[in-house]
Amino acid sequence: MSEIPSKVFEREIHQISLREIFEKDEDGDYINFDSTIDRIQCNLKYRIPLHQRFNKWNTDAKHTIIDSVYRNYIIGGISFSRHSSNDGDGSFYFDIEDGQSRLTVIQEYLEDKFMYNEKVFSERTVHERNRFLSYVFPTETMTSTRSARSANTSIEDHHFENFDRINRGAPLSDNDKYW
Repeated sequence: MSEIPSKVFEREIHQISLREIFEKDEDGDYINFDSTIDRIQCNLKYRIPLHQRFNKWNTDAKHTIIDSVYRNYIIGGISFSRHSSNDGDGSFYFDIEDGQSRLTVIQEYLEDKFMYNEKVFSERTVHERNRFLSYVFPTETMTSTRSARSANTSIEDHHFENFDRINRGAPLSDNDKYW
């Protein structure tokens, strides 16, 4: 009789607002997440890992996601994997395993790169901007277990496998598979 496999990840469930994800410092730079930073050079709290595909959303899809946020529709959660920082202070950073395309489109809107209902984000009233930034995502954070660290498969391989399983409904193009 075969055994069931050991758990690879522990999971935590929380929530996070757009305001927290896209928080800026006094110079106007993002301090937690910025989809435009080179993936290898990024040292922010939330990062896009190398195995994530690049955003290819068309204009209609972008408008739909922004409309959904304003309407407070469910647009899906964000999945993170927790990793220890290499700076020796015991801190962590989080790779975005699912949700980076949504966050990238939202950042484009926040940066006035496209209009929604004939206005860019900065042209919205303070109330409208605050309502948008108050949108809350459910989050799920994976942390590797001890058994995953001692197995023959690397943690990175488990993250790649998990990413593939999350995205089974949308076939990857050859270019996506390459990245």
